[in-house]
Amino acid sequence: MISSKQDPDNINPPVPPSNSSLECTKLNNNIIYEELTNILNQEDSKSLDNTSLVKHFENNKILDNPELIQYMCSNNGIFNNIYRGHFIIKNKTFTYMDNINSMCQCWLMYLYH
Repeated sequence: MISSKQDPDNINPPVPPSNSSLECTKLNNNIIYEELTNILNQEDSKSLDNTSLVKHFENNKILDNPELIQYMCSNNGIFNNIYRGHFIIKNKTFTYMDNINSMCQCWLMYLYH
């Protein structure tokens, strides 16, 4: 309750526990990973169309998020191998595509070809 002597604009909100941001990051990573899994199971992905997958990577800036990449690599062996090949070893599979398109196309090829 705010007393009449306190200015409501100068009240500091409670500080969350330090691990809450970590829990939030884990939850967000899990949500994005589940969304990726759903995209991988769609008919366009099964038809080797990487458009939805690439858009999801770009819209969520997945490749700019090292915690999310680590999460995905530890939860998906195929992604781990493809990511390492394209971005660590720098040996993309589809030479006429940029790295993100090549990586996504490669993931679909591993799953459905």
